[in-house]
Amino acid sequence: MKMKEDKHYHQHDSKHYFLKNMPIVSANGYSIDIWQAMLLNQEMLKNSLFQQSTSWIRLKQNDPQCLIRSVKDGDLRSVMDAVDANICVNLTDKKGRTALNLSVKNASDEGIKITKFLLLRNAKTEIEDSTRYRRTPLLSAVKANNLDAVRLLLDENAYVDATDAMGRTSLIYAAELGYEYDDIKELLISNGADKSCVDLIGRTAKLASKDDGEFWSLFGTWGGRDYEEDMF
Repeated sequence: MKMKEDKHYHQHDSKHYFLKNMPIVSANGYSIDIWQAMLLNQEMLKNSLFQQSTSWIRLKQNDPQCLIRSVKDGDLRSVMDAVDANICVNLTDKKGRTALNLSVKNASDEGIKITKFLLLRNAKTEIEDSTRYRRTPLLSAVKANNLDAVRLLLDENAYVDATDAMGRTSLIYAAELGYEYDDIKELLISNGADKSCVDLIGRTAKLASKDDGEFWSLFGTWGGRDYEEDMF
């Protein structure tokens, strides 16, 4: 009886060793132990392997748009793979939007990491998209209320008074969007945003503002069509 138990134990131990050391290889060559896979959440493992294989397939097919799609997906690993594969970091999609113009709309931790990476790889900050709005990355970041992206772009000397197709600067954008954008307004002004700029219908940031005037009273006199009778 003891011999049978020992034999059973050795068989079980052999199976344990086999499972522990059998590798799983994903489509792009990354491998993990099946023992580790059994301990991981099944859904997390599936998503991880899918993202890796998707990145590999896109690059394998020499698809330049894989960078744009990876940015839209918020997939930092695939973005890095695409740039490392010499896909142009300033490539645009059908609407003329660069990877940077898209990434600044994503305020998540992953989106901010993508924006940082693109800037480190010399993504241009002054390329306008080809939509009817003609927005630069800074204007897109302000529109998305993405304070971290705005700060990153200004640190890279993005032109703070760049305008869209309607002549609106980033400060006018923030003013139009209300009090929730006060942190961005302060950041833009501290980086030299011109308060006297007017858009195509003659509005300064103060005139375009939806605030009650309390914010603007902190920043002194205004230029442009800024009259005393224009109250908020």
